[in-house]
Amino acid sequence: MDLSAYRQGARGYQGEGMNRTNQFTQIYAKVPTVRCKGLCQSNCSIISCSNWEASRAHECAQPNDVTDPYWCPFLSDGRCSIYEIRPLICRLYGAAVGLECPHGCEVDGELLTKKVAGELVNLSLSAGRGQTTLNSLEALETIVDALPKTQYRA
Repeated sequence: MDLSAYRQGARGYQGEGMNRTNQFTQIYAKVPTVRCKGLCQSNCSIISCSNWEASRAHECAQPNDVTDPYWCPFLSDGRCSIYEIRPLICRLYGAAVGLECPHGCEVDGELLTKKVAGELVNLSLSAGRGQTTLNSLEALETIVDALPKTQYRA
């Protein structure tokens, strides 16, 4: 997958007159669709995302009070209450190597490589007013390592 047109980050996007919503729409379009069965709520946890994605989530939905600090506050009755605007890392779940769905959900097309997924993470952090000092692969691995360990993940 060629991401060279996106590697300029937020400055490149803004130079083309694109707003953040359009920037993220283009980034999200690079992630293959996962035919989700809705069984992964036990894997939904506090995640790392861009500042813009976090702000957008809080503007669009009221987080739930959760007693477990590792549980996603946007889960409601076992479903994602911000599914349509969910952050990139949530979109990558089931769509990238290292984030394969343990419940058999299938991806349309091929899984993204760790390198491409990491580049998308860096693009989202750049476009979303977040900053990272990690390279793309390290950024993805840091996020994957922060996910809760389950019987499905090594």
